[in-house]
Amino acid sequence: MTGTMPKTEAKRPLSTKGPWVTLKDLFWALYLYPGRWLAGSPLGNMTQRAAEFVFHNCSKAQKKDVMCRLVSVFGAQTPISNLKTIVRRFIANAVRRAFDDLDLARDGVTVRCLSFTGREHLDAALAGGKGVLLVSLHWFAGRTGNRYLASAGYPVMSVRNSEPEDERMGRLGRRFLQPRYIRFLHEVIRDEVFIQDRECSLNILSRLRNGGIVNILLDAFFFLDTSFSGQTLELTFLGETHPFPVGPLHLARISGCALLPMLTLGHADALEIRIGPPLEFDRALDAESLSRAHLPELVRILESQVIEHPDQWELWTRI
Repeated sequence: MTGTMPKTEAKRPLSTKGPWVTLKDLFWALYLYPGRWLAGSPLGNMTQRAAEFVFHNCSKAQKKDVMCRLVSVFGAQTPISNLKTIVRRFIANAVRRAFDDLDLARDGVTVRCLSFTGREHLDAALAGGKGVLLVSLHWFAGRTGNRYLASAGYPVMSVRNSEPEDERMGRLGRRFLQPRYIRFLHEVIRDEVFIQDRECSLNILSRLRNGGIVNILLDAFFFLDTSFSGQTLELTFLGETHPFPVGPLHLARISGCALLPMLTLGHADALEIRIGPPLEFDRALDAESLSRAHLPELVRILESQVIEHPDQWELWTRI
């Protein structure tokens, strides 16, 4: 089942808060219009290098935010040169992901996967016939990884937010460019369901009960309006307290599906996929006991991935 944009999608009202236009609005306009043409042209690689140079020089506030977070996580004893390298790679990966999206929106583009670790876990879970929940974080290679899995015979339905908040955008950007970007991402992801869809949970359960695969991002609530948060559990992650959704565990309990952590690294020309063994838990527990017993375990697994690959996680700050 290929996802579609929410039927209830409508033009957003023009915000009365903030500036009319910001620098991010300008970047998005360039990206969504001339950028899409340049991605498929001989100038694509040159444009990507130029964009990386520009972002390294125009993202000082974001780079400072990332550096502060890294110092708080890794400690002041970590050499500053090492942290600066992580920040530089973080910006480079953000730009590379944006250009990968431009390529993946076109038909006939293939992803080059260098390694697929843990495929046996996925195959064994699918053999159970009750579906698989792949739980991950916002990795820069996440969309690329799901597209590769689909091409390898593992179609994955992504769970998305069609109305993300972004304080760095101006009024006109939120009104016109952000909806256009969401539609563009639909061309990239293709197989998806939106949390704003009233049948979101039913669509997820249907995919699982048909033996399919669903990908849920456990850190999606970090920047999500509380009206969409549903039931969450406050847990410490990288030294800060964040709300984590208990929904994935509830879905696994109700559907009987397997729940596997997933990590995607790299980019479309050098992708790595790592799928861990299924999370073991007592399905006889009630919903609250199940969440309190096993959600911290899942969060710790994903937190360790960020610590090992800090330049690959996109939610150190908003870009």
